Amino acid sequence: MKPVGILMLLLSLSGCSTVMVHNNESFAGEPCDFTSYIYGGVVGDAVLMAESVKGRQPAMALLGFLDLPFSAAADTIILPLAVYRAVDKCR
Repeated sequence: MKPVGILMLLLSLSGCSTVMVHNNESFAGEPCDFTSYIYGGVVGDAVLMAESVKGRQPAMALLGFLDLPFSAAADTIILPLAVYRAVDKCR
């Protein structure tokens, strides 16, 4: 039963950074900062891992590492929307 619970937890966390970037304006950065929308989930995971390593919090770095491939996939799927939002915010 434990593997099923762990799998469900991992699936619920998948693409978490991508969702945060596109649903919360405070994660999106400056209006004309294209990197905040385009692959923003991957950037968010990288920042999370780097800050966690500096702060000696390996569990948070592990969460970022586990979320990274899911965020990369989600960012790729919504890339057209991310480009549109980034360009639209700059007008």
